[in-house]
Amino acid sequence: CGRTAELICRITGGDDGMQEKNIIRHAGAEDEMKIRNLWKECFPGDGDEFIEYYFRERTEPENALIVCDSTSVISMLQAIPMRFMLRGSAGEGDSVIPVRFIAGVGTGTEHRGRGLTKKLLAAACSETPGEALMLSPANEKYYISSGFVTCSHRVMHRVSRDEFIKGYTDISAEGASEPTAGELLRIYNGFMGVVEGKDFAPKPKKTLFALRDEESFTAILKEFSLPDTVKKANSGAYALGYREEDGIRFNEFAYTSEEKAIELILSLFAEADTLIIPLPQGDELLGDDGETEPQNMLCLNGGSIAGFDSAASYTEAVKKCGIVPYSFELY
Repeated sequence: CGRTAELICRITGGDDGMQEKNIIRHAGAEDEMKIRNLWKECFPGDGDEFIEYYFRERTEPENALIVCDSTSVISMLQAIPMRFMLRGSAGEGDSVIPVRFIAGVGTGTEHRGRGLTKKLLAAACSETPGEALMLSPANEKYYISSGFVTCSHRVMHRVSRDEFIKGYTDISAEGASEPTAGELLRIYNGFMGVVEGKDFAPKPKKTLFALRDEESFTAILKEFSLPDTVKKANSGAYALGYREEDGIRFNEFAYTSEEKAIELILSLFAEADTLIIPLPQGDELLGDDGETEPQNMLCLNGGSIAGFDSAASYTEAVKKCGIVPYSFELY
């Protein structure tokens, strides 16, 4: 039956001392509807259109690790293969590392409190020893207890129309439009500093971010064509986000020119009076105000990163060189 039917382990040690009838294994195509049903239970805010998009564009059945009983999937995670750019801490050059990005972690209501998620994370580690695992935490403390280290933060800036425009009365908003995948890729590479081997990115310099191509942005644009989404760009900045009751919360905001970034923000006020914009720590575009939150956590899984055997040691070393871990990956 191949990899998708492979049994990883049986879960034992129920409250009654008897072996539980649960197994951890890779998912197969036949499990997809069960996984989708569990997703709806765990993430009730995700509509059917987003779930359809996610399973069609962002993952494959074999990326899922699941806990099953005799009839259903009761716990799950996605371990999505990605490639991340890694910058050396003292000018040693850039490298690319394989990463399994953990997403869609959830357990059915009736089965919580049994440690099933930690068993799935341990299974993901055992599957790819030496290969880093990364995730965006809903509960930072929980994942710290599972061996993950917070490696990057983002600063969420709440920008009010009336206050913001007072400081930019001399700038007219360049007309923003819906971008193409190629336009997004060009700005993303400029923002992250991946442009023909040169660093054209705004400060600070970034590390630990996903390498993307036009195909990946084509998939991302499909997400931001769903209801209640916003995708806008001009010649030097782009923004991708979701409408909320009090404004628009952006998942991604990237720019290659501060002037174009300001022009884009001004044009976005045509969509909402309040914008919530993520930026890296140390980015000076919107000043020091903002709420800092964990963005990504990393587990080296027995491996090393740029010669460091600890994610914390690596991030501290690069920060001393003015390099900030930062990515847009959330799920």
